[in-house]
Amino acid sequence: MTVLDMPPRDTLLRAWARLGAGFLIAPSRSPVMLEGLVADTARVARDDARLFFTVASWLATHHALVDARALGRACASLGTDASATTGALLAVAIDQAPTAAALRAARGHCRPLRPSDRRALFTAYERRPALLADMQGRALPLFLRWGFWHDEITRKADAIRPVPWLLRHVPEMRLRALVGPGLDTAILEYVTRAGAHGGAQGGEPVTVASVARSTGCAYASVHEAATRLVGRGLLAREPAGRRQRLTITPDARAWLAA
Repeated sequence: MTVLDMPPRDTLLRAWARLGAGFLIAPSRSPVMLEGLVADTARVARDDARLFFTVASWLATHHALVDARALGRACASLGTDASATTGALLAVAIDQAPTAAALRAARGHCRPLRPSDRRALFTAYERRPALLADMQGRALPLFLRWGFWHDEITRKADAIRPVPWLLRHVPEMRLRALVGPGLDTAILEYVTRAGAHGGAQGGEPVTVASVARSTGCAYASVHEAATRLVGRGLLAREPAGRRQRLTITPDARAWLAA
């Protein structure tokens, strides 16, 4: 992703506000793809310490809603600086929630900076040589491990809305609470998103094959999960030529929109 492709900072803040993070900005009205949002945030978080630590506290608070596989894929796609930044961010979250297995698994896809490339965690210090020199001498091992100098972990737990608020106000988090933050949720999120845009890529019907391509999961795994969701009444299969279109059932759509 190039700089021109990056979401504007306010777009990121609106997305996090939708998820209950304490930013004084109108929340996004669009569903948030959490794992992609974490990756996008890492690309700009070195310019905003409050964003960095608030997101770390959100992940520490709500790690049970994080899809480890999807976050790992998002981390693996990052460039060098953003990968190290994500590693540091996840390390701060894990410091607050040591049993967060999903965050630990995703952190394994991040890469630290080389020792010769070590730099201040936040870019503001790069313009203040005296502060930077002081920071180098007091840097915490947690940050040094990822190639950064920083001397303090700031917790923002009081700026994070609790799970009951998410379940009342954020349908995509309600979905994760219902079926878990794994493949089942990834399928339902994709089918919902594609349905809102008139179908899969190229206007094709949403099928097991198109979901498998989008999620990067094996066809057999997606087929098994889709069958499970049909049995639960959350997905429906409809004939579409020789294929079977996947759609969200009316009852599930109404529940998610409640």
